[in-house]
Amino acid sequence: MQVEEILNEVKFSNYVETGECKTDIDLPDFVRCNNSLTWRSLSFILIDYLIYLTLMIKVVCIAAAEF
Repeated sequence: MQVEEILNEVKFSNYVETGECKTDIDLPDFVRCNNSLTWRSLSFILIDYLIYLTLMIKVVCIAAAEF
């Protein structure tokens, strides 16, 4: 998934310099790590990510309801 690749790139972008992974990722960092993004492709990526998050929330809710 392209979003996960970009997120990992952002998380580990300063690892060599600081030895720490970034945990808070904001939109400017997200866009900076992929300069080839257009606003249209960024909007599709964000929509895909929101759908992914929605599905994950549903999975958690279903799993919680089973207990």
